[in-house]
Amino acid sequence: MIENICIFGAAREEISDEYKVQAFELGALIAEKNIKIVFGAGATGIMGAVARGAKEKGAYLIGVLPHHLNNSDLIYDNCDELILTETLRERKRIMEEKADAFIALPGGVGTLEELMEIITLKQLQRHNKPILVLNTNGYYESLFKQMEVMIEENFLKSEHGNLFTVADTAKEAMEHILQIP
Repeated sequence: MIENICIFGAAREEISDEYKVQAFELGALIAEKNIKIVFGAGATGIMGAVARGAKEKGAYLIGVLPHHLNNSDLIYDNCDELILTETLRERKRIMEEKADAFIALPGGVGTLEELMEIITLKQLQRHNKPILVLNTNGYYESLFKQMEVMIEENFLKSEHGNLFTVADTAKEAMEHILQIP
């Protein structure tokens, strides 16, 4: 049973509103299922949209961030729980431990690094939690093509291409996550 979903996504505000609309909807859909959200405590961009959508529907939000980012105006101030860490590595460890599932939304290198680490940990059998990639506007298509090249060139086993599920909309993402035992 999924009680906590960890969300990875962009904190940049200067992105298309299409991404924020899907993120807001995802937050609301998660909240409607009484699932808690574990996230990087961001108030802007996709992360802020998820938090606002979830909070509007009464979700419990667990923000996790390093001390050095805690002096910023970019922190979502309506977290129900705020966990401060010494490092980004500690932050990711806590997010991984608290999560029963992971959803990666579009983002930059930080989001990509978080997604790749959680996929790698699953590949190494360090966890068996569901991972879903929300592919809004085909954002991750180039990454999926690169993974196909990795498989074709024998850098990645073909079964490792199935370590995560892909959805194109927030609604589809929640349908997939809720079907996973």
